Amino acid sequence: MSNSNYPIEILNNKIELLKEYLFTLNFLLDLDPFDIGFVSVFESSLSKITFLIDEIKQYEKIYQSISKSIELKDSMIYQSKIDEQKSLINSINSTIEKVIIKYEKEKENVKMQLDNIKPLNSNPMQESEYRYFEKKV
Repeated sequence: MSNSNYPIEILNNKIELLKEYLFTLNFLLDLDPFDIGFVSVFESSLSKITFLIDEIKQYEKIYQSISKSIELKDSMIYQSKIDEQKSLINSINSTIEKVIIKYEKEKENVKMQLDNIKPLNSNPMQESEYRYFEKKV
């Protein structure tokens, strides 16, 4: 790989990570909090997102350092990649807002479901267990 192609490769890798990040966020949007294993899948997705964010930051640092030292000969290619990144970042930000809104609503739905179940139980859930479950959700 020549030095002139290296910045494009870095941008391409970063774009792929951004796409994976957006995919994972959309996966979170599609999760049903009442499915068995929801908490572990949700936590696993959050771990994946954390990893992706760290990788994206590393690629951005690399890109920033090499783009200063290499003349960007074909600025149209770079501009299209940068525009693609911006579009993905806007989609990610929008999807993050949707995920937050969904799980704020779902938290209330789960709490209402638990409140409905609690009186029917002959051995009601201990308050500490209830709060632990609520925090997990």
